[in-house]
Amino acid sequence: MAHTSSTTDIVIVGGGVVGLAMLAGLVSNRSLPAMKVALVDTMNLSNLASWKINKEKSTRPATPRHDGIQWENRVISMNTDNLAWMQRRYLQLTLKKLVQKPI
Repeated sequence: MAHTSSTTDIVIVGGGVVGLAMLAGLVSNRSLPAMKVALVDTMNLSNLASWKINKEKSTRPATPRHDGIQWENRVISMNTDNLAWMQRRYLQLTLKKLVQKPI
């Protein structure tokens, strides 16, 4: 791998829910100046380039449960304040009742 040098204004470490929410918040905020933002993660983030996940090329493919429903072993903790913050940024969130569990 060739070493290249570049300048970045902001580096977001982690392409999960928090990292992507931070990125969405930065790029949708019209009061911020234009800046270079880098999103880094241990996973290949090229699947996010079109904002679609190709399940066949996923590094951690979904596995069937006993009832045949596909799922991924991810846990997201979101309270009503988090949800409201994300919805204010024009994000459409679809929460499946199947996987929602109160704590």
